[in-house]
Amino acid sequence: MSTVIKDNRKLFRKKYGVQFLLDTIRLYYGKNSHRDGDLSEDDIRTIRASLCGLIKYYISKGMSQEEMHSILGYIAAIGDEDQVKQGVKLNFYVLSHRLSYKMQGSKN
Repeated sequence: MSTVIKDNRKLFRKKYGVQFLLDTIRLYYGKNSHRDGDLSEDDIRTIRASLCGLIKYYISKGMSQEEMHSILGYIAAIGDEDQVKQGVKLNFYVLSHRLSYKMQGSKN
């Protein structure tokens, strides 16, 4: 799935952006989601990590202010400790990626 998305990044990002992926994580793969028990906790963590990886891929190619607000809103609204940790790691990735990009730009 990741390969298909990466090959058509602009199309998928427009159709299924950062907010969609965060909502998917929260609604279907969070601790408080109403699932039937078909997936183990390890499977759920793996899916969440994969979706966070797609978000990282999207934002590594550039990020809008709206996407940053989506990430911060997700962190503020979620009550699950594991998801908060993933959100904070995602936010740290965004900030460190932006900082390194700006530092590279200042060297040129």
